Amino acid sequence: MSKLCSLLLAAFALLPAACSTVTARADYVPGTDYSGYRTFAWLEPHILASAEDHELVTPMLIDRIEAEVERGLGALGITRVEREAADLLVRKQLSVREQLKVNDPYYSYDSMQVYEVGSLVIDLIDSTDERLVWRGIGEARILDLKTPEERMARIQEVVDAILANFPPPASAN
Repeated sequence: MSKLCSLLLAAFALLPAACSTVTARADYVPGTDYSGYRTFAWLEPHILASAEDHELVTPMLIDRIEAEVERGLGALGITRVEREAADLLVRKQLSVREQLKVNDPYYSYDSMQVYEVGSLVIDLIDSTDERLVWRGIGEARILDLKTPEERMARIQEVVDAILANFPPPASAN
């Protein structure tokens, strides 16, 4: 599990600033009253096999992701509590995959670039019935970030992009 976390951190931290595009999207249950959610508790992270053995996935990565999610949810008025008192249960999932980019329509070997993409999934689960009510997904090319501050900034960028989709627009409910 700690190796996956490092991998995810590395994946988010390895891209140059100029190529730091983060894509984020969300899905949700229409009709849910998201305004009633004021507290949350963490569930154990789920690290997919693709990231388990990645060198950058460490407990530090997981801690940084949790700190940024807590900051982001806190800004929305949702605070961390013990599980028994939580309105929402939050689960994060990490994965890493290789991506192939072809720069030449004739597909010469020199025109291909293989790089890693890290994915962070944040699930918000209603604690009453343990039903998934919102899922945010962020993907970014893994960057080679050298300092903890650069890594934290990259994680903040990814988490902010994901949580920008929460709560869903009122008209969507």
